[in-house]
Amino acid sequence: MLQETLTGTSTTLSVSNGASVSVEVSVADTSNNTSTSTAQSVDVSTMPVVINEIAWAGTQSSTADEWIELYNRSSGTIDLSSVKIVASDGVPLINLTGTIAASSYYLIERTDDDATSVTADLTAAFSGDGAGSELSNTQETLSLIHALGGQASTTLDSTPTTSSCSGSWCAGSNVANPFSMERIDTGTLGSISTNWRSNNGFNRNGTDSGGNDINGTPKAANSNAVKVAGYYCMPETSTYLSGGYYSPTDGTPENDGYCTYLATASMSGKGHRVVFKGIIASSTELASHFTNHIDVEKTEQGDNYTGNGAVQGSDFFVAIFKIRIGPAFDDYTLFTNFFKDGSSAPPTFDYEILEWKYGVAP
Repeated sequence: MLQETLTGTSTTLSVSNGASVSVEVSVADTSNNTSTSTAQSVDVSTMPVVINEIAWAGTQSSTADEWIELYNRSSGTIDLSSVKIVASDGVPLINLTGTIAASSYYLIERTDDDATSVTADLTAAFSGDGAGSELSNTQETLSLIHALGGQASTTLDSTPTTSSCSGSWCAGSNVANPFSMERIDTGTLGSISTNWRSNNGFNRNGTDSGGNDINGTPKAANSNAVKVAGYYCMPETSTYLSGGYYSPTDGTPENDGYCTYLATASMSGKGHRVVFKGIIASSTELASHFTNHIDVEKTEQGDNYTGNGAVQGSDFFVAIFKIRIGPAFDDYTLFTNFFKDGSSAPPTFDYEILEWKYGVAP
């Protein structure tokens, strides 16, 4: 509740980013006659809609089939009629239309709705205030601009500057079947270069105009937005950090051999918790544990690292994934094939990973 008393005809309330407040105005004249307005709910977000994915190199079928995806981080539907995407060189300049629902995506395809098999929310020429009508294949900075009453404007989001990644896009690739540039965390500024990665080639959505799988995720969760799992073994008492170095104890529960797996609440249910030696799509399975309660549980025995060739600097990762039950599903096989050699795609997005290294940090 925000409250301010003043004499005069105007005031400004300062509300912190992310706050949800109810605002009403009560006024009184010199005779103490009062009048109170209807309360208005106000949700404050400096970054309600963000640029989430960019297929700057097009698709396997056509380099002209470029597309851009936005994501609504807020809890309400947002009118985009006063929002535009502007490139640093003026091309493209795309005026948006319509609305974007809460926690939803908005897909913009160049020229027509044939770039992907996913229905676009807007098609645009990708032209602007200069020559050409396309995204650059070398470098570009895109900004999401909200015009305020035609007088002022504010930048809701932007991609990294052209100098942030040695004069090129920070992610994505211009190869025979191009990879999109994906945002990792929608809550982190888009201008930060490390907040972008190329699509991983496994978590994909849709096909291009020629029926080829798209190395991207138009209007679906980004491949690099996979949630991070928690995991630690004695003598540690809290989860390992992604990319950190650790030396878990080999042994049994009676000999300080406990290992603990942690998953988010959304992962509750039946599933597996698996340790792999190596990196995703090039690894071997070290230990696997099935559980009816995947969110928090200790293993029955220690995970034997030194007995499985762990040496200083060895790569490991933990995968926690839910499985569907029934003869129509083979989720365990599909998940483990994905993690071991990349021979199959993950059957669902219900998985979390944690990558770390064995030993002592150099």
